[in-house]
Amino acid sequence: MRINVRSELSQIEEVVRELKARSNNIGAIVLFIGLVRGESKGRTVNKLVYEAQESLAENSLRKIVEDVVVRYGLIDAIVEHRVGELSVGDETMIIGVASKHRTEGLLALDEILDRIKAGVPIWKKEITNDGAYWIKDERPKGIQIIIDGREAEVKDKGKVINFLKDLLGTDLCQDVEGLRIKINIRRAESSHESLS
Repeated sequence: MRINVRSELSQIEEVVRELKARSNNIGAIVLFIGLVRGESKGRTVNKLVYEAQESLAENSLRKIVEDVVVRYGLIDAIVEHRVGELSVGDETMIIGVASKHRTEGLLALDEILDRIKAGVPIWKKEITNDGAYWIKDERPKGIQIIIDGREAEVKDKGKVINFLKDLLGTDLCQDVEGLRIKINIRRAESSHESLS
């Protein structure tokens, strides 16, 4: 496991090479590469400024990654986040996850990213044509249910939570404030289609 908060990121090829060297039992390496967008909330973004108390941010990231590595049985993970002034198109963050299978790798990467956005002490300022704005990534208010990548409009989210508790036979969590439930629905396609 490697965690860095600094002004430069490693080359993506180096991250992949480092993860591949961890084990000969890796079946998947999943990467997330964050970039500075040129537009945010209808405003043109000229640049971003990231600030952090680097050792505090690294400790926070390390706790998240250690927890996720154990939870999903990962082989290894790397997280790097930049600080300083970044232009549109610059890379802001790299998350690399090595796992035996793609499913746990994809789920773990998603959780690491969500938890970084919700609680790591790295601050972001957008410099736009309209001025400068500190951006706060907030937890969703109440319960957020995502189905196939889009927030679902659910009339009674409490019923959904109670259904899942009954179905799973366990509490999902004590604090449902900021709870995000993701559901992916897809039809399994046959891999034995006839070739003609």
